[in-house]
Order: sequence, then C-alpha cells, then structure tokens
Amino acid sequence: MGRTLDPTKDNSSLNPFSSITGDRLTDKLSFGIISNDLYARSASPFLYALVNELIKLGHTVNIYTDRSKQYLDFRVQADNLLGIANEAISFAGLDINESRKLIASKKHDVIIDTEGLTNLCWSIELLNKRLAPFQLTWLGYPGTTGNANIDFLVADKYYAPENSELMTEDILELSACSFSRYPMEDLAANIRCPSLERGFVTFGSLNNSYKVTPLTIKVWARIMSESDRSEFWFIRSCYSSRRIQENLIKEFEKYSIDRKRIKFIDNNALNRNYLDCYNDLDLCLDTIPLTGGVSTLDSLWMGVPVVTIEGINTHQKVSSQVLHYACLHELVCTDEQGMIETSLRIAKDTTLRTYWRNELRANLQQTDLFNPAKTANSLVSALRKTCGLKSSVSP
Repeated sequence: MGRTLDPTKDNSSLNPFSSITGDRLTDKLSFGIISNDLYARSASPFLYALVNELIKLGHTVNIYTDRSKQYLDFRVQADNLLGIANEAISFAGLDINESRKLIASKKHDVIIDTEGLTNLCWSIELLNKRLAPFQLTWLGYPGTTGNANIDFLVADKYYAPENSELMTEDILELSACSFSRYPMEDLAANIRCPSLERGFVTFGSLNNSYKVTPLTIKVWARIMSESDRSEFWFIRSCYSSRRIQENLIKEFEKYSIDRKRIKFIDNNALNRNYLDCYNDLDLCLDTIPLTGGVSTLDSLWMGVPVVTIEGINTHQKVSSQVLHYACLHELVCTDEQGMIETSLRIAKDTTLRTYWRNELRANLQQTDLFNPAKTANSLVSALRKTCGLKSSVSP
C-alpha cells in the first residue's frame, strides 16, 4: 500500500532494492522516460522542461516511444524537442519483450512512466516487469497505476492524496512543484474583461468533454441561474460533435438554462490559436470531480481565473495544485456551494478580474510553476534521500 515519504528524511531502508543501489555513490543518475506521444499532448512542455534541466545537471536521459524512428528524426530536425535527450529510442517494430530488453540493457537508475492508464496502458504493460531499480509514474495520469512494479508516484505538498493507502505506489513528495515548464508563447492577453463589452459574464471551459459530468453541469447551471444573462462557452474541437452538444444542452435544460445561453466553439475549425480563445472568457469553471490541469495553467497565463473544487484524491487536486502555487488560494473551494459562491463573487468583481488580466502572467513567472530547474533539483534530491542514490559530491 502507498505511503507518503518525507524527502527530508533518509528512507533508504524502505527501498526493496537497496542491495542493488542503496548507499552506492552515484554522482550522475541515468533516467529512462517513457512517453507514447511527445507532441500531441498538452503535458509535453513539462516533459521537455524536466528532461532539459536534468541534462543541464549532468544526468543522462533517454526517451522511449513507440513512434517510428522516421517520426523521431523528423521532430528532432523540426524543433529539436527531442534533440535535448541523450537518446530518443523507438520501439516501433519491437514486441513487448524486445522493448523491455532494450530498456533494461541501458541499465537506468530510474524509469519514469508519463502515461499511466492512458494510451491503452502501453507503458504500464512495459513496466509489469522490473526494468530498473526504481520505477516512477509522473505527469500524465492523475492517479494510481495499480502496478506493483511502479514504486513511486511523484507529487508535492499540494498534489499528494490525503489517503495514500489507496495507492499501490508510495508517494515521492518533492519540496518544489512536481511539474513546471518554461514560459509559454507571448500571445497578447485581452486586458479588458469581455463582460464590459457584452454586458454579461461569459463563463467557459476548455477541458476535455469526458470530464464534464452531470454534477459538473448542475453546479455550472446554478451559477448561471444567479448570473443574469450569462453564457457558457465550450471551446475545444471535441465539442463540434452534435451528440455531445445535445447531451450537454439537455443537462442544462434540467435546471432551466435556455439553450441559447450555451455556445460551442471549435477553435481548430476556425484555425484559431488555443490560448487566444481564453480572451473571450471572463471566468473558467472547473470540471467535477476530475479537474483540469494544464488548461488551468493556460487560463491563468491568459489572465482568466479558474474556480475549482479540491477533493482528497490526486484527480481532484490537479487544478488546485496549480492555483495554490499561483498564490490564488481563494479560487480553491472545498464543496459545491463554495464553488457557486466564489464564482458569483468573482463574476461580479470586474475590478479584480481586470487586475488579474493585467498582472497574472508576470506574477506566474515568479512561481514554481515556471521553475523547471527547481523541479529537477527537487526530484534528484528526493531520489537520493529516499532511494539511497547517494552522491560523492557534497551538496
């Protein structure tokens, strides 16, 4: 069962592989990172930043994917995203056992899974066998993998679950934010609240449609019912589906929200930059119970606040993790009523929303959310303390 391990204490006695690596001198670590798709994922910039910073520290990092070698070569030439890794290795054409043998031959100290129970559980199947002394899951999936061969879930003080006994992994709690990235593109943010032009508040979400539950709609509808003439905008290509549109409208109509107040926008069809879409929104409302994550940080980057409900498990903490590190604690609620009251208060406060539209981006860049060097150092420090991977170099 999972435990939350304090990285400030020596936990190496808890390491079942201490006979292999415990107390050995390891100035530089060897990492293998498994990612099925390095580009079509919103989490890719966080992966890129961590890899880059680990290599700056002198560690070795290999990236493994099942994409073809031709694809990897193309991407390296196109934007050098994989060019920072020591090796970018494709499993294309290899079966599962051949892929495992290839990873094991590199003798990594640490394997990091970034997929979890996504993409047909590709990386989880690989890690059903022990391929390195320490196997971690990080970034791509907000929950336990259920795989006994994955030792740790990488977390921090805001992301760690309240009951780690529900996890098969132990919790490797970093002293810094467990995920961070370099600054995003400098796309101009609309410094004037849309409500000042339209005469009503525009709520919205750019989260995936599978996160929108009946409970989510119930809370959103209650907020809209108390915000005169307000609209809700769903922005994402998945919302171009007529079936999804009708299902969502029917849910809103259960709470007497007129369908004319619900808008669906496919930014891809409009050839419109994803981030620019936030300029049309006054306030983003988070999904329940599976929250946003990267979309929450994107929204803040564009100066648009996000109101969320924080729960006890990791999938209920991704947005609140972002908001806490952004020092926007007031936007983190503990229940539905709190979310309704907070959303209505923010919707009415044009002065505060205007301030955020003008200042949030600069403020964010001073936080751990945009300090991948700190995340990388914290990860290495936690691994050394927890796993007995000790350095001969004094800190």
